[in-house]
Amino acid sequence: HDVGRPKAAVAAERLRSRHPGLVCRAHVCRVELLGASFLVRFSLVFAALDNVKGRLWLNEILCTAAPPASLLLVEAGTEGLMGHVRAVLPGRTACLY
Repeated sequence: HDVGRPKAAVAAERLRSRHPGLVCRAHVCRVELLGASFLVRFSLVFAALDNVKGRLWLNEILCTAAPPASLLLVEAGTEGLMGHVRAVLPGRTACLY
């Protein structure tokens, strides 16, 4: 029943249903349109973007914020039947580059 719906909206709904009180908001748009000042306010960014350009832009914004963003970036993606998940702590762990 979720076919055709934005994956960010479905994921946010599922997280909220499993964790009452969790503040989780889906943003269905090009990540670049959100802007750096918006993104560095969060403690957790879960990125399951559909394109490499957006992934690298988000990585650069969060890892080069001055001072480095104090957050966890969870980067996830799939290709065919393969998938990956990577945790990035800006300034403390490897990033996407």
